[in-house]
Order: sequence, then C-alpha cells, then structure tokens
Amino acid sequence: MRTSQIGIDLIHSFESFRKKAYKCPAGVWTIGWGSTRIYDRRVIEGDLITESVAELQFYKDLMMFEGTVKDLVFVDLNQNQFDALVSLCYNIGSKNFYRSSVLRYINKEMYDTAGHKFLLWNKAINPKTGKLRVLKGLVRRRNAERELYFSEFHFISNEWASMNLNPKGIMKLWFGWQNRRYTIRPFNMTTIDQILRKENI
Repeated sequence: MRTSQIGIDLIHSFESFRKKAYKCPAGVWTIGWGSTRIYDRRVIEGDLITESVAELQFYKDLMMFEGTVKDLVFVDLNQNQFDALVSLCYNIGSKNFYRSSVLRYINKEMYDTAGHKFLLWNKAINPKTGKLRVLKGLVRRRNAERELYFSEFHFISNEWASMNLNPKGIMKLWFGWQNRRYTIRPFNMTTIDQILRKENI
C-alpha cells in the first residue's frame, strides 16, 4: 500500500513549502515540506532548497514513513487509515510512532480507540522552557488525521477519471469541507454528486 493523493495533500496542507531552513515549534531545523534532512544530512541554519529538490526529499521521507507503518502495523488497514497513520508518523517521527498508543491499539485491533488516540499528539517541547505545550496547529492536524482515519470517503482517481470527474477539483472541495468541520460525516456518492453539480465540476 502507498499513500494516496489525499494523504499526500493532507501532509502538504500542514507542512507547506519553505525554501529556507527554519526552526519548527519544537526548535528543530526544518526545510522544504517539513523535512529535517537534505542531501543525506541534517538541516542546518542557512540551508536553502529549490521546490524540485524539496519534492524529491518529501517523497524520500514519505517512503521511509510508509515503511515504518508497514513494518510496525500487523493488522489490516484501509487506505484512509494507512494515509492517516503515515501523516502522523511523518509529523512525530518513527520512534514516537513506535511507542505511541495509536500503534498499540491498532495492533490490538481496537481501531476506534486507536483513532481517538491521535488527539494525544498535540504537544511539542518548548525549546525555551523544555516543557511540553499544546500547539493549535497540531490540534488541527490531529483532528484532520483522525477525521481521515474514520472516514468512509475514498479517493480512487482511476474510477473517478473514468466517470469524467476532476479529482483535483474534488480534492479542493474535500479539504475545504474538512477545514470547516471537526466531526467528519462519512461521504457517499450521493453527497459527492450533489457537490459536483453545485460546483459544476
């Protein structure tokens, strides 16, 4: 299984592209699409990156975190669950994912409990005080990941293309809708059809 376009866009929507190295809220030097490494080394102050190089690094990172999820999860996942777990892992790192209650409950097949445990990962260490603090950006991201994890909405680009639908237009609607709501309501084709007609997609 690989991360779907919805999973990739979810990560991109929270990371955003930065061409110059910056310190994330936890005080770690970061660049590109939330990468802490470039050119096979750690990001350092003053580093610059082009968007094309950042994209290559993003997919390198993505493959690594996909591998982490595949190696550590021993039960069946649907596409949305996999995407949400990869996004979480991309953000908190493989070591934290390994020790997370999300993973522990997933492997016990306690899927609902695991989904709610996403919300625990809403804190980062304040580099000035060394103490954990809740960050609004992490609260939003964990909610979005949990919503995707529980959603019955599936992005199947080949099928949608055969129906002459515009996947990118639907993606835009999906994330716009998601940003307005924090409790997801499972999509179905009737809902999608109504939206498409309204937006003339």
